[in-house]
Amino acid sequence: MKLANKYFIKTDGSVREAMKAINENKKQAIIVVDKNMTLKGIATDGDIRRGLLKGCSIEDNIKSVFN
Repeated sequence: MKLANKYFIKTDGSVREAMKAINENKKQAIIVVDKNMTLKGIATDGDIRRGLLKGCSIEDNIKSVFN
């Protein structure tokens, strides 16, 4: 799994990994960072839900849904 911990996901992580982390952290959001731990954005459960409704897969990269 490409998670740094339950509050962060790297930009090469999947939507599924983000969903698992959001479920674990119970904050309804995950911080998206690059390999140097530089902030790239936030992915909320709402962002993921909207992405899925638009046709994204849970196997897609988190880049397809985060802000």
